[in-house]
Amino acid sequence: ITASPISAAMAAMIGLMAPLGVSISTIMMICVPATLIGVAMGAIATFNKGKELKDDPEYQRRLAEGLIKPAQKESKNTVVTSRAKLSVALFLTSAIVIVLLGLIPALRPMVETAKGLQPLSMSAAIQITMLSFACLIVLLCRPQVDQIISGTVFRAGALAIVCAFGLAWMSETFVNGHIALIKAEVQTLLQQHTWLIAIMMFFVSAMVSSQAATTLILLPLGLALGLPAYALIGSWPAVNGYFFIPVAGQCLAALAFDDTGTTRIGKYVLNHSFMRPGLVNVIVSVIVGLLIGKMVLA
Repeated sequence: ITASPISAAMAAMIGLMAPLGVSISTIMMICVPATLIGVAMGAIATFNKGKELKDDPEYQRRLAEGLIKPAQKESKNTVVTSRAKLSVALFLTSAIVIVLLGLIPALRPMVETAKGLQPLSMSAAIQITMLSFACLIVLLCRPQVDQIISGTVFRAGALAIVCAFGLAWMSETFVNGHIALIKAEVQTLLQQHTWLIAIMMFFVSAMVSSQAATTLILLPLGLALGLPAYALIGSWPAVNGYFFIPVAGQCLAALAFDDTGTTRIGKYVLNHSFMRPGLVNVIVSVIVGLLIGKMVLA
């Protein structure tokens, strides 16, 4: 999410960083390698974790009771239609268009703002581009529209809209109402220890289960407290802490997909299968992000 040019969290981040003169290219220059290295280290951390299926008691129990079939490779001759290929091509094209719009501001139309004529903001450009390509996919690829609105992706997106706006409005109201107190109490601490904003992002994302909502809640606070741009962008991968409490849709889906029972929630809830790779991923991503951010922006 924090390395995708078309995610809602990225759109929010671009809008918040724009007043500081930070573009999507700079954000991705920091976040893409940081996230990639974090994911790789998370995978390495779990490379030999757990038992082989032949030695796993839960898998053997399910196998003995006939709840699952023995794990084996299957070859399926899946026919991919031309419309399916076109839909994927259009989706990838939309991502390329967004990156180009961010890299070359001259491609964006000029709009009237309080500061005069300015290029269309990237957050608006992302929304317009994605909605336009979504319309093209529906018109040209003819998907089942009723399946779109009943799908898990659409439902999760609709829920995220409500959560993101609701939480963002609440946090902005709270921060603006108590900004003097917040600055007096925590500004010096955060400016001396900028990495603390990453810890705040992590636990807020664990509670709200939304990277976009966490971005809209805490980035304005960081900006109001005068934190440097490199610290905010470098710490931003910490918004991927939704795995900490395994109630997010991604965690539940992973549990449901793995019928071997090797992906599980432990007795104490927090000792679940996502904890080790998730923590390693976030910690490494933030460290690398801060290092790259300081080199690029400081």
